[in-house]
Amino acid sequence: MPRNSRLKSKRIDVFDDFLDLSTLEEIHNSSLKHYDHNLMSSDFVDITNSIIDCHGLRLSTTAYFPYDENCWNILSLAVKEKVADYVLDEYGFDRDYVIPYSCWGERVDSPQSYIENDKVKNAVIKSKYSHGAYDDPQFAKDMYGDVHMIRTILHVVTEDGENNSGLRIYFDEEVTKVDAKKNRLIVFDGYSYKNHVFYPIKEINKEKSYIIFFDWYINDPFRVPDWILP
Repeated sequence: MPRNSRLKSKRIDVFDDFLDLSTLEEIHNSSLKHYDHNLMSSDFVDITNSIIDCHGLRLSTTAYFPYDENCWNILSLAVKEKVADYVLDEYGFDRDYVIPYSCWGERVDSPQSYIENDKVKNAVIKSKYSHGAYDDPQFAKDMYGDVHMIRTILHVVTEDGENNSGLRIYFDEEVTKVDAKKNRLIVFDGYSYKNHVFYPIKEINKEKSYIIFFDWYINDPFRVPDWILP
């Protein structure tokens, strides 16, 4: 297919049982350390308790891949494989054009997760899950340039049983819901469409909802990236 990084895609890839459970548990335990020791003063408001900075793990002695804790190496490479398949199928670019952009974690007691947003009230059924962080791609662009972002979300910890928490993607007039499920990876076009993650009410134990966001971009036009994964 012709290469075109500006196309919109409504494709959503969902992978259940994405990691083996031992790796998922290591990711969770490592994340808890980051929440205790790796928060900048602005993280509580601006980036919702980031656990990983845009160039790798701040607690690691290696600023770049491979990292000290192998669970993050496993996660990074496994997610890249899924994003590379998505980008090749939808946009015609091979894996060399798939570059990591940022990675962070949110858990249920993260302050920004509970901000009510007027823009989404009409799209939300009023319930105990009517709060959450809201991401508009038009406000997510930075000075690095206008590049096409592919967003991935990994549910590390979720509530027991089915619930209304999870991801909403706003495809113009259509709203698509992807339920939260432990060890579920979701891949979608985070550049073209607004998206919104709902969390349970704050009174629920904070360990019952925790997800990792891992954003990637299509490096077109090509420029030398500052974060490289094999």
